[in-house]
Parts: sequence; C-alpha cells; structure tokens
Amino acid sequence: MVSKHHVIPSSRGGVHTCEIPDNFHQSWHHLFQNLTPEEIITFVIKLNNLMYSRNEVTWQDINSLINQIKGGK
Repeated sequence: MVSKHHVIPSSRGGVHTCEIPDNFHQSWHHLFQNLTPEEIITFVIKLNNLMYSRNEVTWQDINSLINQIKGGK
C-alpha cells in the first residue's frame, strides 16, 4: 500500500506530493513530524550533537529541538 507524502507539509503550504510506501510514510511523520527536508537535516545534526553532549535525551528535549528548528532559531 502507498500513500501520498507532501514533500513540504501541506500544513506549511506544500503542494507537491510523492507516493511512498504507507508504513514508511507513517514512520517518517512519527520521527520528523512536519519538518521540511532541510529542517530534518538540521534536526539530525543537532540531535546527534545533543546525544554526544548528554547521557540522556528525553522526548521533551526532542520536541523542544523540533520546535526550535521550526521557529528558525
């Protein structure tokens, strides 16, 4: 089964879609919520840095990081 994935989330003005496997699509949004592809790259780098600087990373830390990236900070 496939589903249409907005490359730029529709909630953020995106219109282009690409069909991808449904389970991958669900996993994508579970991990990256509605970040843009460029924001995901920043998120992965910042999360990696956070994991190297701490012994524990919480969901609160992750959500804070996502909100910071979406806010352009």
